[in-house]
Amino acid sequence: MKRLIKHILKEEVKNQNIKKFLDYIVNNFLDSLELKEDYTERSFESISEMLDLGVLNVEYDQLISDPELFGVYGWIHVYDEEEGEDYYYHKDNKNDPENYISIDEWELEVGYDWLDDMVNTGDLGWDDEREVWFLTHPDILVKTKDNRFSFPLYWNPFKRGYDMLYINNPNNRTYLMRFIEGYGVDSSNRMYDIIEILFERIPDKVDSLLREKNLITESIIDNFIDFGKEYLTLPNDFKIVLTDNGDDIETLGNYDMEDKTIKILTKNRAIPDIIRSIAHEMVHHQQNDRGDLKGNKEEGETGSPWEDEANAKAGSLVRKFGEDNPEIYDI
Repeated sequence: MKRLIKHILKEEVKNQNIKKFLDYIVNNFLDSLELKEDYTERSFESISEMLDLGVLNVEYDQLISDPELFGVYGWIHVYDEEEGEDYYYHKDNKNDPENYISIDEWELEVGYDWLDDMVNTGDLGWDDEREVWFLTHPDILVKTKDNRFSFPLYWNPFKRGYDMLYINNPNNRTYLMRFIEGYGVDSSNRMYDIIEILFERIPDKVDSLLREKNLITESIIDNFIDFGKEYLTLPNDFKIVLTDNGDDIETLGNYDMEDKTIKILTKNRAIPDIIRSIAHEMVHHQQNDRGDLKGNKEEGETGSPWEDEANAKAGSLVRKFGEDNPEIYDI
């Protein structure tokens, strides 16, 4: 019995040592990763030029082929069986052939609606002087210090975050095999185990690097907005506009009850402060949705029941989100 216990303990120590060794290899590789940002400006003055340049073309194809995506902008698709043609009309108009537009015309209409929306959310910039749109998020290359392992990151305006593409390509797998061999690992099974662990942990490492460089601030705000909608049980019938232009907004945040739009100033403000403003205005939207807001001046006065509720719920909402996302206080 003693011999059996000694054997079991010996195996446990051996397994622990193997795990430590594997973690050592994995951590050494992850520590070798770095980001290279490409801030080359890419701008365009029309949908046609955007497509010619190959900018946002994948996302644009997604937009015009997904009713859920183009439906956000109020567009509805109909198919005329007699003519065998696709038509579109806006929800503000009746479902009447007189209001139908052709697919070619619609692709431009919904495309420009989309571009304008991305300017409002900060996923795209607009230069008044040159009258062009420009990308606001750099393309990023994730690579090892020796440049032999790499994959690109591209900003996805629908996810409002970076897509991590082409991580598991043949060149990268070959590099990882040679990297692991350098530690004396010659078992193919063990090697594949390490590679799978690496591919599981690389996205978290990249997220960490992006946060260090403040490149996914928008994603955190989006996560908070989704969290707030669920927490306050809000319908998806309002809009949030983030702006760094103080001329666009008189206060740090406001809510327009007529068009259900929240506008938040972001310039020179910390993330917790920004999301608290968003939370405050979301509570006002909740009040409007309940029918509690009438548009009277006293509703926005300090100490009013409406403001007290917005302050209390916003504070609770930010604290709850911060418990699950403590990194917001480090950005």
